[in-house]
Amino acid sequence: MSVDDNLPIPSNDGHDDAPAPISAENVPPSELPPPIDQQGWRPPPWNEAVGNEVSVGDANLAGYGWRVIGLMVDVLILSVASALVARGGAIWVTWTFSIAAGILYPALLIAQWDGATVGMKLVGIRCVDAATQGPVTMSQSFVRSVGAGVIRAVGLVIPFGALLQVIDLAWPIWDKRNQTLHDKIGRTVVLRPAKVAAV
Repeated sequence: MSVDDNLPIPSNDGHDDAPAPISAENVPPSELPPPIDQQGWRPPPWNEAVGNEVSVGDANLAGYGWRVIGLMVDVLILSVASALVARGGAIWVTWTFSIAAGILYPALLIAQWDGATVGMKLVGIRCVDAATQGPVTMSQSFVRSVGAGVIRAVGLVIPFGALLQVIDLAWPIWDKRNQTLHDKIGRTVVLRPAKVAAV
């Protein structure tokens, strides 16, 4: 007996005993594996916030020092105007003017002058919508200014009420978006654009 006698004799009927290869053509669609994403992971759009993260535009939030300097300029302007009114008017006229000017001055300028008062313009900061970082609407600006006015009024009529105004102005120190309480009321943030900050 030779070695070749132990080898299997191939069939002559034209059929192959090997199993047919598996392909997508002979597998039901329900049993196919899910397609592979060839593009891989893609980062989210630059202008959309992810979860609770701070949006990219918030990188230009105005620092507390710039806000304080701008506020001091605005307070000086309002104080001079009130002093001029007081020279020729009664006390109640001066009080009425001070209250009205304290609301109208920031409300109108922020809504109509690229989101800034005179003091804010001088230090290169501007007030924008907190959600879209677009221009502040007139109604939104008034809500913000009235909120600040109410906080000031509470400080004048309630014992230790001035503490509320101090808290309002100091709130940006620990707030992650550098917002005052009246910023939160008006749903605004204050930015200092990169091109200004780089100067």
